Amino acid sequence: MIIDSGEDQGVFGIKFFVNGTWRTVVIDDLIPCTETSSGVWTPCFARAQRGRDRTVLWPFLFLKAWAKLHGSYEATAGGYADDALNYLTGGLCTPISLKPDSAAGGGRSPRSPRSPRRHSKDVDPWEDLVDATADTVDQDFPVFVVATLRPPASRGSSSSSAGEAEIEELGLEMGQVYEVICVAELDGSSSGRSSRKDQRLVCLWSPWSTTDYSGDYCVRSEEYRRAKSDLQRFSDSAAEPLLGGGFAAHHTTDAMMWIPFEEFARVFSEVGVCDPWTAGCINPIAARRVQTAGGVVVERQDSTLEVNLQAVHGDWVAGVSAGGTAEDETFEHNPTYEIICDGDYAAISMFQRDPRGSDGTQRSKAECAPMSLYLVTERSSSRGESEPEEQELIKLTASHHRQAARTIPLAPGCRRWLVAAADAPGLAGEFWITASAQNCRLIESTPARPNREAADAMRGDRSSRHRR
Repeated sequence: MIIDSGEDQGVFGIKFFVNGTWRTVVIDDLIPCTETSSGVWTPCFARAQRGRDRTVLWPFLFLKAWAKLHGSYEATAGGYADDALNYLTGGLCTPISLKPDSAAGGGRSPRSPRSPRRHSKDVDPWEDLVDATADTVDQDFPVFVVATLRPPASRGSSSSSAGEAEIEELGLEMGQVYEVICVAELDGSSSGRSSRKDQRLVCLWSPWSTTDYSGDYCVRSEEYRRAKSDLQRFSDSAAEPLLGGGFAAHHTTDAMMWIPFEEFARVFSEVGVCDPWTAGCINPIAARRVQTAGGVVVERQDSTLEVNLQAVHGDWVAGVSAGGTAEDETFEHNPTYEIICDGDYAAISMFQRDPRGSDGTQRSKAECAPMSLYLVTERSSSRGESEPEEQELIKLTASHHRQAARTIPLAPGCRRWLVAAADAPGLAGEFWITASAQNCRLIESTPARPNREAADAMRGDRSSRHRR
């Protein structure tokens, strides 16, 4: 990720995954500092742990490149951890909404044969969290599971959400990133609440926190003392934390906390999952039965085909290709791409421009625009006729959802198209789509030319409000 071939000249290249493609940001080694009253020069925007004989340099380089990518240090304030991890790893991001009335990213979906997921309209956040944390146990393919604590105003006005006073009372920090290490479900006896239902708990890791958690299961509580041995068993079987240097860099009791799931869902609006591995091993080696010359049936492994990533950039033009959702009559005029690939699965992502401007401003009031990505499948019926089916794969609804991903199964004998759709006809904007699969190609289709009535429908007074 760091190109240091120009280190002797004080020049570095930092790689970021920007809307489906890797981009190298070139910086020098000059770090903004201020002089303290004691005459010591201190970096303005980053801190680094000291090694045995020198200060680690890479955090300062990354932050400087991150600021250059977005236009200024000011523009990098805030954000969400899973989105930042996508910039660093190129991983697939799938948010888990903790609010029953929210549809963050269109729900969880099957990720790969290596890590299957169910997908239904009735999404259970707890089950999704169990699935996500189970993936982190595989140290060869670690998955980031993180929750960013945002102010209540940015989490919606749900009556079930915790206010700032309750968050402060719990000892949690606004703007802090918490890594979800594991989850546990204790029966009434082990949780110390024999007269109550089983207790579901979430284990969080935050080595940067400056306050101590003081909720029902804080280390000083009777509930924690009764359940300590069971909770220890769950945390011992969990994977090493991926953020903050892990267990070796911090005292476990200071950085780890157990919080009841109901309380966790009131405080946080969603959990971000960033998986850097699934897109690269989407179709694992498959076993096949082979009969040898001697009549013996043996298992052999088919070698996998090359998995490649395809990325396209498109836009909606008012009056031409801003067709709106599948419920609109002008849907067929939206930008459309045929996806051609081999294998059993494909990983699909949709991006939009980061609302943090490259003009150097924070633009804190700027929000991501609602948009969707549809999969249109055409399969032959028993009568030999084509029957297209539409499915909404990805829906970016929240104001901070710059991207989301889904993994889809590839049924044989079908043609497939990806259709990008804004929230309503006439809304102009731009988007990026990526697809990762074996021998993958994305081929732009030519939509039908709109007639005058359709063109008028795709011009709206609201379109100017969504131009980038």
